[in-house]
Amino acid sequence: MAAYVNTQFPALFQTIHQDKSERVRYKCNQCPQSFALKTGLCKHIRTHHKDRVVYPCSLCDKVFKVVSGLKYHNQVHHRTQDSPTYSCGKCEYSSFVKASLTAHYERVHDRVKRQVCYFCGKRWYNFPELVRHIKSHTLEG
Repeated sequence: MAAYVNTQFPALFQTIHQDKSERVRYKCNQCPQSFALKTGLCKHIRTHHKDRVVYPCSLCDKVFKVVSGLKYHNQVHHRTQDSPTYSCGKCEYSSFVKASLTAHYERVHDRVKRQVCYFCGKRWYNFPELVRHIKSHTLEG
């Protein structure tokens, strides 16, 4: 499995297996942030330093960087009388956000281990559990 990771994700493999003091850092030229992976720097620049379209809420003073943030905000904070409520068929849980009901069902009732360790193939229910496990394969563990 490690050979697969080494060939399929060489930058990640190299980063994980280097001593922290030896790691190349990708530094932002507009602020003090630095990143282990170039993709992290690119995402940071897109999120924090590019002129971006913003999505203001028409009902309050909140502004969002992504349209999904505005949509979620409206579903939670600006519901109307006819806004749908999504109810779980197996328990009393309900939500105004369909994605929250889906996440609840998978977490509580489905219990499918969807997160897979790319080092050993062991499966986990959620991403934080997987990250904690991956540290056991690295110098951080």
